[in-house]
Amino acid sequence: MVQARFYRPDLWRYLDPVITAEPEQVRMECFSSCCSVYGRVDFAAAAFDGYALLQRGTTNVNLNPAFIQGLQQLSPGQRSVQLSTADQRLKEDKVKLPTRWLKAFLPAEALWREASCWQNLHALQARQLLTRLSGKDDGLRYLTPTPQGLQVLNTHSHRAEGLAVAGLQRLKLLKPLLPHLQSLAIYTLPAQGTVWVAQLPQARVTLALSASVKHGFSGEGEALRSLSAQPDAEALAFVRQIVPGLVRFTLAELAHYLETSPETVLPLLDTLAMDGLLGYDVTEQAWFYRVLPFAAQVPLRLQNARALLAQHPVALEQLQLSDNGLQASGWVQGTQARYYGQLEIRAGQLHSGSCTCQWYRQHQLQRGPCKHLLALRFAAEAAAASEPSESQCLE
Repeated sequence: MVQARFYRPDLWRYLDPVITAEPEQVRMECFSSCCSVYGRVDFAAAAFDGYALLQRGTTNVNLNPAFIQGLQQLSPGQRSVQLSTADQRLKEDKVKLPTRWLKAFLPAEALWREASCWQNLHALQARQLLTRLSGKDDGLRYLTPTPQGLQVLNTHSHRAEGLAVAGLQRLKLLKPLLPHLQSLAIYTLPAQGTVWVAQLPQARVTLALSASVKHGFSGEGEALRSLSAQPDAEALAFVRQIVPGLVRFTLAELAHYLETSPETVLPLLDTLAMDGLLGYDVTEQAWFYRVLPFAAQVPLRLQNARALLAQHPVALEQLQLSDNGLQASGWVQGTQARYYGQLEIRAGQLHSGSCTCQWYRQHQLQRGPCKHLLALRFAAEAAAASEPSESQCLE
């Protein structure tokens, strides 16, 4: 997986999986070197043939071939991974996680939690689909359900409702699993990507494909849809304190535990995920706790939005409040021009919005809001907090 590169194959490759040990399983996460594919293998405790998972923790190391051959005796620690046999002892120290991987890990949970199950293939159907794949499936392909399984078409069929997938050849990463495959679930993402979950006898493999081979996960901004200007510091500190003890949890479970609404909890979880403390399991629809080995980084778009607010006030034209959110429009001074934006917030999430900037014309909201919409949101929320009336029209 980590050696794979589907875009610009002449460039570098990384070998840096992130390993998280939990009481009931071990997770291994990584991205392809081009960052267009996310992969995770969840090994159940039974896969370790009686070895107990005694210690929790997360590390990232460069695994060499000798380690890969003896993963049954793996021992993850904070700064290294050690493999002991009767003849020798091998040790691999933690290495620096690639910057592009960091940028992809941070917003990933916000993207995965929007996944919706499209099809669930049994073993034979899944093997037939993966066997038919070829290296030529690098463009846009359409998966169409038939009584015999999924059919791969080069053009859209109006006779059946299909799923468009770009860069389908990336699924060849699953081919080594064919003898062990029990089922294959396919999930769709709001940003036109897909998530594929292969069930094995004692493990589960999750593979996420970005919207195109040239479109890596490092540029996603889905988490920015739920981030307000300043999250409640006391609530954030409390959630940060309790999630390590929960190991994994659903949004409803955490909201019930905190005796609050899911809409209140979601921005806090996105903030912790931005700090590298949470991942998301599509199958279980639950967050899991792990500490990525790096200092928290504020997304560049969020930094730029705050910089715009600090340099120039946003000229709000309209602000309408409701029990479920707000609607706002106004002018935001950018670095080179003045842009007009409008947005709607529902239950803490950016439901819709538009901006006259070039970035929005290119991506719309498929990669999250632009910095101007973020600045507009922050200004609208600040105005709503100071003037909590039902409707305001501002010059």
